[in-house]
Amino acid sequence: MNRKKATPLVVGFLLFISGFNNVSMIQAKDIIVKHALTPIVEVANKIDDQPTEIASAPATKESVTISNIQPTSYNFDATMAESNSNLVQTAYSYLGVPYVFGGSNTSGFDCSGLVQYVARLNHILLPRTSQLQSLQGKYVSLDNLKSGDLVFWGSVGNAYHVGIYIGNDQYIHAPQPGEVVSVGNMQWFKPDFGRRIA
Repeated sequence: MNRKKATPLVVGFLLFISGFNNVSMIQAKDIIVKHALTPIVEVANKIDDQPTEIASAPATKESVTISNIQPTSYNFDATMAESNSNLVQTAYSYLGVPYVFGGSNTSGFDCSGLVQYVARLNHILLPRTSQLQSLQGKYVSLDNLKSGDLVFWGSVGNAYHVGIYIGNDQYIHAPQPGEVVSVGNMQWFKPDFGRRIA
């Protein structure tokens, strides 16, 4: 079809449509969406320019998982009170978790798995086993323990059990199969030495 033949058809179509009196035309108004630094979305009519708030997005917080925590290096000359307190508070939150041999998460812990997990949540990187953990930090005698120190059974480099000292001759540990993370007492199961790692 060429242009000369198409023009009368278009004109005829327009005349045909204009003959209907009861056809209503719908006019769409422009909508403006404004994005601010705060998560509020506003919609405004271009004609009367009266913004109306229609949504306010809640602030979101990135979740913290064990995989995205970056451990910090040790600083044994710094004041230890706050770090020690944080280690103890974190350890308390896992009381009652079952003992699982080789366990290193909240579904089950063994003794060194618990200590490594609690330390990492407080930005302290420790090896996985009690033997290697007993080489970290600095040696502390049982007479000089502070809350947050690690307590070990066995010898340095050859420890077979570890817990976190909480004060008053008590510690939190994952004891053995069939038991749960609990508070132990040095009167009944006395460690051999301590290490200060925070």
